[in-house]
Amino acid sequence: MSSLDIQRWSNDFTALTKVISEGIEQFVLRFISS
Repeated sequence: MSSLDIQRWSNDFTALTKVISEGIEQFVLRFISS
């Protein structure tokens, strides 16, 4: 596994984590406000 592959995987993982955390945030806000 080259360092480039690791870099790309890391970027994908970071993006995925960001999307998930934002989704959870939206869900929690909606849950609280209802």
